[in-house]
Amino acid sequence: MSKVVLITGCSSGIGRAFAENFAKRGFNVIATARKPENVEPFESGKIVLKKLDVTNEEDILSVKEFTKANNLVPDILINNAGYGLMGPAVELPMEALKKQFETNLFGTVRLIQVFTPLMVEKGGGTIVNISSISGIMPTPFSSAYCATKAALTAYSDSLRMELAPFGIKVVIVQPGAISSKFGDNAEKELKNVLKEDSLYSKYFDAILGRAKASQKNATPVDKFIEKVVGKIIKPNPPAIIRGGKLSFLVPRLKKYLPVKTLDSVLTKVFKLK
Repeated sequence: MSKVVLITGCSSGIGRAFAENFAKRGFNVIATARKPENVEPFESGKIVLKKLDVTNEEDILSVKEFTKANNLVPDILINNAGYGLMGPAVELPMEALKKQFETNLFGTVRLIQVFTPLMVEKGGGTIVNISSISGIMPTPFSSAYCATKAALTAYSDSLRMELAPFGIKVVIVQPGAISSKFGDNAEKELKNVLKEDSLYSKYFDAILGRAKASQKNATPVDKFIEKVVGKIIKPNPPAIIRGGKLSFLVPRLKKYLPVKTLDSVLTKVFKLK
């Protein structure tokens, strides 16, 4: 019987590309999205589309029951759902900040709590958490997004050691700049956050630039996913997978540049001086 992969956040970009790539490789794919009615139909018959808002407990339990009832408990769980909240750290509305953590971090944690016992019972598997190089090197005007990805990386490191005795591998994927709708979605969120009387009004172009930064000469999503999936399905996948533009440079800058030097570079890039 074909192995099963469950993927969150499949409406577009990385999530959709994951679904199509795994289907091409013969996996049974459960692709999920917050609004499945807005998702363009998949070509492969091996992809089943289900509704899943990772902040909604009923949605999570519904997908759980679906996998159990149809003998589709995942061998691989890919936590990809998320978005980027941009804006000045001191002006982010608390509700927006809470929503960012609920989606990017707590939703993933809940999925893992629900599906881990089923995967252990099935005999093991792999949990893949989509983090970001932004969790390694935070930048101006992206404090909330960077914080969620840094937290997800730390959580995944602990989880990897805790689940090893049960035959479950944990993989952290840290993409660089990958072509997707991330920039457009971040820009929409920004318009809901930035106040007219903001202290940072004169920096609006710089903030908008940060929202769209990941889409400048970005790596094609299909090229990125092909390499990542090839590593995920190995018998012993690496603990951390990086790919895409800047994904190898950024960690090196963070590791080797003095803090003052890196701060100076980033404040210049984002026009804060």
